[in-house]
Amino acid sequence: MRGFTGLILITLLLIYIFGILLFKIPLFELKRVEVYGVKESEFPVLEEEIARLGRRLLFLPEDILLRRLNELFSNRFESVELRRRFSFEGSVVELFLNRREALARVFMSGKELLIDPEGVIFFDENQKPGYLIVVKSEERFLPAKALVLSLLSYGREVRVLGNKTLVLDRGRRLILPPADSIGEKELLLLERLGRLGGEHREIDMRYKSFILLR
Repeated sequence: MRGFTGLILITLLLIYIFGILLFKIPLFELKRVEVYGVKESEFPVLEEEIARLGRRLLFLPEDILLRRLNELFSNRFESVELRRRFSFEGSVVELFLNRREALARVFMSGKELLIDPEGVIFFDENQKPGYLIVVKSEERFLPAKALVLSLLSYGREVRVLGNKTLVLDRGRRLILPPADSIGEKELLLLERLGRLGGEHREIDMRYKSFILLR
């Protein structure tokens, strides 16, 4: 029994020594990192993170790296792909970053953020989409997020207010009930009315039995 235990200890020691030697060969030395899909202004922060990770980039799962980068860059990357080329002269990591495409700007709680078509909120100073959403707070916006995004098909600006919802487009206004009160009836009427147009500068749909045109 003692002999068997001794054999296990020797085996573990050899594995440990082999692991140390293995990591000392150039095959597991990080020679170079090539980065694609980032802006010049993002390089300093990314360079610091790459230096911090070092050779761990050779083994780090993509989902963990994506989470770390989005913590640094305010959730702006949708995906990351790591390609590794191992060589006895040193290994190379290729890092491909795919950024989220903003659908609209969101003014919320005194901050300007962005939102993509799937409803993911993020920040990216390199994007300035033409659509705009204005909402007082995150608590008011999140439950109505899908609805508000759909309203962008009727105008270039949506304002979520306490007593009404405004859709604005080229000087015309569509006035709807509060976001949490917009139901199937209002959405069906919207489909019939289509985009804001015609001679009327304002369409008010807050009333139960009629639509007010001005």
